[in-house]
Amino acid sequence: MAAATRLPRYVIIQHTFREHHEILRGRLDGRREVAPLDPFSQRGEVGSWQGIEIAWYSGPAGEPTLVPVLEQGNVEYVFSLGLAGSMSKALGRGDLVLPTASLRGDGLTDYWADPMLPAVADADALSAVRQAARESGIDLASGIFHTTPTLYREMDFIRKWSALGVVAIQMELAQHFLLAHLHGKKAAGLYVISDSPLAGEEIWRSGVELDETLSSAYERAVDIVLGAIRILSEEMI
Repeated sequence: MAAATRLPRYVIIQHTFREHHEILRGRLDGRREVAPLDPFSQRGEVGSWQGIEIAWYSGPAGEPTLVPVLEQGNVEYVFSLGLAGSMSKALGRGDLVLPTASLRGDGLTDYWADPMLPAVADADALSAVRQAARESGIDLASGIFHTTPTLYREMDFIRKWSALGVVAIQMELAQHFLLAHLHGKKAAGLYVISDSPLAGEEIWRSGVELDETLSSAYERAVDIVLGAIRILSEEMI
């Protein structure tokens, strides 16, 4: 497999299981490997979908993965795909949620920017995801997420933030949004609800069981993000 020499305009970062990222790999033609962009970054791949080049990385999306990607001059949009725990009684397993922003509860992003700077999604990227979902006849929930450094503590504060309208919790979104903003990139994410901490489920005890509900939801999420990329690409013509 030949290595790509640069990243394209669109990048997808996935934080989920091998079974999930195989869905995206199956959508892309002519895949080729992206060598690590610096000594600490992960390998990725580049492929094409409807003639649009897209790069993707799979695994933890912390600073060592994100920063080398965001430093690439040709990259403009970075989408994240992952799983989240519900903090809303209206959201259940398999629902798709579009985060508009994330509370910076991770304890890490404070090293990069003043705590007063919010971690928010890009308006153009959000609009494209919403349009792609509408075209597919899929309802998306949306709202503010909470990014936590550890699932062991989520039950300590979940009811507080739920009462204030926070809809979901996960572990990487604040980094994704804030680092993209600091590097002048446009970021959005689409998450599948995997469990419900609000109902007392403790994912760190039981793990996430991959079943048809999650697999089907993740397929829909992948197709929506690809649709959003198509919409953004057409706007540039």
